[in-house]
Amino acid sequence: MKTIHPFSEKIKLSAWLIMFGLFSCISLSSFAEEPCCLPTDFSYTLEPCVACFNPLGNCPDYQYTTVWDFGDGSVSSDHAPCHYFPQSGVYTVTLTSCCLENPERCEKVEYHVTVECPCDAPCSVNPIFVAEEIAAYGWILWDYSTVALGYSITNWYWTVNGSPFSTDQSPIFVANNPGEYEICLTVTASNGVNECASQFCWILKYEDNCCPAEPSFTDNSGSPGLMDYQFQGYEGPNAGCNVIWSWDFGDGTFGTVQNPSHTFSAPGTYNVCLTVTMQCWFTTCVKTYCQEIVVVKIHALVRIQKTLR
Repeated sequence: MKTIHPFSEKIKLSAWLIMFGLFSCISLSSFAEEPCCLPTDFSYTLEPCVACFNPLGNCPDYQYTTVWDFGDGSVSSDHAPCHYFPQSGVYTVTLTSCCLENPERCEKVEYHVTVECPCDAPCSVNPIFVAEEIAAYGWILWDYSTVALGYSITNWYWTVNGSPFSTDQSPIFVANNPGEYEICLTVTASNGVNECASQFCWILKYEDNCCPAEPSFTDNSGSPGLMDYQFQGYEGPNAGCNVIWSWDFGDGTFGTVQNPSHTFSAPGTYNVCLTVTMQCWFTTCVKTYCQEIVVVKIHALVRIQKTLR
C-alpha cells in the first residue's frame, strides 16, 4: 500500500523503506526549517590601539552575514574581527547583520567605543647593543634597543668606521686587523603613523695580542765547509687553525714549507724571516719572526739579533 503525506514548503521529509519478503514498512519524520536568527547585540575587548568585536546570541553564524563599520572609514565582513585604530578617540562602531536566505531582513546595532591609544605618545627609541666575543677576532653584536609603548622597531642599520656594515638585528663582526673600530647602530621605530630614529656608537678595541700566532724557528747548519742549513718552523698555539708558511732567507730566495732546507751561496750575514699566517674561525692572523744568521766558511752559527714584529 502506498502512503501519501502532504508537506508544506517549510516541511522536510525523511523516509526510510525497509522491505523483507512480503513485509514493508515506511517511517516518516518531519521537522520545520530553523527560522533565521540574527544577533541583536555585540561585545568588545580593548587593547592599546586595538579593539576586538564579537556578536552576541546563540545564532549560528552560517545563517547570516555581517558588516562591521568601525567609524574610522574602515569596514569588515569578518564574523568577529579585531581592528587597529591609529589614534585615541570615540568611534561609532556599527554591526549590521542580515539573513542569508532573506537579505532584506536585517538587524543593526551600534555602540560608541572609546579607544585609548598610546600610539599618540611621542616617538622615542633608545638604541643599545653589547658586543660578546665568540672567537679571537669575532663578536656578536647583541641588540637590546627599546622603543616607546605603541611603537615597534622597523629597521636596524649598522656601520663600522662610517661604512655600512649590516641591517641584521644582531650581526657578527670580525676584526681583520688590530686597531680601534667605531661601531654605530641606528634604530628606526614606527607606530604606522609616526616614525623616528636614534643612533648609538661604541669603540671596539682589537689588540694585536689576540693573535694566537707566535712564529719562531731553529736551524741546524750542515757539515763544516758547506753552506747548507735545515730550518724548523713553529707557529705557536694552534687550535685547529690552517697555517701558511712563508720564509725569506735574506738572500733573495724564499720558501713555503714548514721545515725547509736552504743552501746559502756565500758566507755573510743574512736576515732570515718566517711569516706565519693563521686562518682561524672568522678571520686571518699574520705575524713575522726574524733572526740574523752569520754564515762563515766553517758554518759557525752566530745569532746577533732576534726581533719579533
